[in-house]
This record gives sequence, C-alpha cells and structure tokens, in this order.
Amino acid sequence: MAPRQLFAKYDIYNVIEGLKKSLKDEYQTLPDDVALDEAAGQRLKEKHSLHIPTLKTEAMEYEDNDTKVDARNLPGRLVAGNQAAWVNAKEYIVHIPFEGNPGVFDIAPSAFNGTIAMGEIVGQELLVRVVNAQANFDVQAQVNRELAQINWRLENLRGSLAHMNTQLEHQLHVSMAARKKSIEAREGMSAVQLNIPRRTPSPAAAPPAVAVSREPKSPSTARSGMPSTARSGVKEKCDVFISHASEDKAYIRPLAQALRDAGISVWYDEMSLEWGDDIRTKIDDGLATCRFGIVVLSKAFLAKKQWTDHELSGLFALEEPGKKVILPIWHEIEKADLLKYSPSLALRLAMLSSRDSHADIVDRLLSMLGRSRAPMPTPAVPCQSAAIIAEVKKSSSIADAFYETTGPGAERVQMYVRRSPSHQDLYMFENSLGEELFGTREEIALKFVTTNKLLEMRGFKRMNYGNRCGDRAFDL
Repeated sequence: MAPRQLFAKYDIYNVIEGLKKSLKDEYQTLPDDVALDEAAGQRLKEKHSLHIPTLKTEAMEYEDNDTKVDARNLPGRLVAGNQAAWVNAKEYIVHIPFEGNPGVFDIAPSAFNGTIAMGEIVGQELLVRVVNAQANFDVQAQVNRELAQINWRLENLRGSLAHMNTQLEHQLHVSMAARKKSIEAREGMSAVQLNIPRRTPSPAAAPPAVAVSREPKSPSTARSGMPSTARSGVKEKCDVFISHASEDKAYIRPLAQALRDAGISVWYDEMSLEWGDDIRTKIDDGLATCRFGIVVLSKAFLAKKQWTDHELSGLFALEEPGKKVILPIWHEIEKADLLKYSPSLALRLAMLSSRDSHADIVDRLLSMLGRSRAPMPTPAVPCQSAAIIAEVKKSSSIADAFYETTGPGAERVQMYVRRSPSHQDLYMFENSLGEELFGTREEIALKFVTTNKLLEMRGFKRMNYGNRCGDRAFDL
C-alpha cells in the first residue's frame, strides 16, 4: 500500500451533519419504551459520536528496507542529463498504534496550516514512511515532523468535539420530543368513544385448500418463503470497469476518484470489494454489468498475472461487431512491449499516461457515455461576479510552479494562484491541464499544495517555483 494524503477526504461539518442524520434515522427505529429512556438515548448518541484517535507513540516500532531513488529529486544533488540516476537508499516504515476511529484520518479539520500530512492506515496502526539516501540526513527528526503534522490535525479535530456534542444532543432532544408528541396523539385517538355499539367481527373464513408439492424445496427458498430470483435483486449497472496491476495503484487511485467525481460509476477493486467477498465472482459481476473496460497496460500488467488475464479475457468476450468495450491506456510502456504481449491490443488507439491527464481521460469517457462534465461551482461573490472573476483571471499570479517529465512523450505542466485585487478573500487556482477553481485562501492553498504532491507522485519534476505574496499557506 502506498502513502496517501490524510485528512483530505471529508469536511468536518459535513461529517457532523451525517452523524446527526444517522442518529435520527436509528432513533426512529426504536420502540416507544426504549425511545423515551434517557439512558438509551445517551448510549445512541455515544454510538454516533466521533472518537478522535490518540497516537500511542510510546509503543511505535519501525522496519527498514533497501530501495532506490532518483538522485535528481534529492536536495543538493546535481545530475547531468535528463536520464534517471538511481542511487541506493533506505526506506524506514514507522508503525504507530492508535486508539480511536480510523475513519477520522480522512476528515479535513476546520483549520489549515499550509502543509500536507501523508501516511497509511492499516487496521489500528498509522504507518509513516521516510526514505533516506544521504549520510547526514536525520531520519528521527523527519519522523517527528511528520507526526507533528498529524497530531496538529488530530488536535484541531478534537477541538470540534464540543460543536459535535452540542449538535448531537440537540438532535436527540428534537427526536425525543417528536416521539413523545406522536405517542400522545396516538393515545388521544385511542380514547375516542362513540355512542353506538361496536360491531362484533365475523368468524374468519377457512383458507382455501392448497395443493402440496412433493418436490423438495431448496434450503434458501424454504427459509425465505419466496423464489430465490425475487430475493437476489437486480445487479447494478456500472459505466466502467478498471482492469490494472496492483503495482500501478499510485496511478490508478486518483484516476478512479476523478471518474467518480465526474459522476461516472466505476468498478474498481478498492472501491468495490468488501471483506469476505469471493473475488472471482465479484470481478465477473463487475465485468458483466459495465459498459466499458479501461485496461491500464503497464509492464506489471503484461507480466501475465492471474487476475489481469482473467479480466482482459472477460472484456474481450463482451465485445461484438460494432460494440467497443476495451479502452486501453499505455502506462510507462512502448509499442514494442505490447506487441510481445498482444499484437491485436497494440493496434488499438490508446491514451497515454505520459501525455493524457486524468481530466483528459474523464472528458473522453464522458463524451463516449453521451454526458458532459458538471460545471464547477463558483463561490458566492457580489452581484457583478462575472466582472470580478474576469478581473481575477487578468491579475498577476501570487504563486506558481512549473513541472516536466523526461524521456519520450515528455510533458509539461504549469499551475498558478491569483487573488482578486478588489476582493481580497477571493482566490483562483488554474493549471495547464484545464483545471480552474475559485475559492477562499484556505481552499486554494490546499488545491495548490495537493496538486504539487499529485504531480510529483506521477513522476513530474518541479523545475521552478515562486511565492511572491510571502503567504506560507502557498509554500511547497
């Protein structure tokens, strides 16, 4: 599992609203006697509360592995030419146990300090990785810095607990008051008396005779009393299946998320498989219900693994004359590599990970599905918003960065941050990939720093960087 950005998936206030709704929904299922029990209500509130993790740093341990890194990315190292210069390095993996809810590591706190926290969550452990290729590098100090960033965010979330408890307590009070009123209304209706005799119900008619089949029922049908087909439900249709090698997760994860963010339904193992699932059955279900299949062809994929071969064979079987299913992406391979694996695949028009951005792939698939990308929301600004936005676009950048890849099909990316001259709380982010976002200082700073990290993970090297406003939120 590769490190990922922590505290960036969900907004704390949206999470609190979700907890209020889940508390309200479960409360409505309680019988009256339990619903009016104050102690039961407090237990329900506790169940739907956040439990902020506490890192047990006194119990942390580490392991180390030999690895290699590109010397061009090391500070203070000058490397001639554009070719990768791999050097030996040591990777330290620090395991920190914690107590609390692992899902909290996906919640963004209400404050922002201009940095990114990276790590992995495995069960009840936080994993922090540090790579060292220099003799004088202080690994312990780097680990301490990473943990300080994580603890800063946990403490900020802990500060939101008072607001959460107030909101949950209010929701519980409102739900209990509504239940009491409902009970009183029902009792009032039951007390109604009419000055006429009550009708005596007639004896129930005997049920009609039913022919008994001597064929045995299957155990599942006998238990449910209904045909198995009625219980199985209809399998949900999916827009695209992503077939890939597990070694390429760093490229696949943001692609799958970008597709979902654009409203495209995706079958992707990390999003579609659950604990205990039969992998082959779930993959076959995914293949059968998807309109298209993105196949990320890489050297790891071409190594002829069991699951990738199974998925590709299934996608080929779904294709018919005039019905295209397979959508290939070449990821760090050449045509010669693919010709050795499958000449027929090498003849298909493909997108290239070194040339086509995730946004390009999303737009192409949306076009094939007959849809368009939803417009990006613009923050509330005064009534002359169009003029103000035009003003921001014409203003000089207050921070920018430039990136390049090397080798065949080398790619360049530029990104800029601008600020409205007349409305100091309105900022803009844009890059050469076509992304454009307006928002607050904190929102745009997060986008600027996150995009920098994603580009570096995709193999881009930052060639130039400027922070002319001096605001540390835009430090990279």
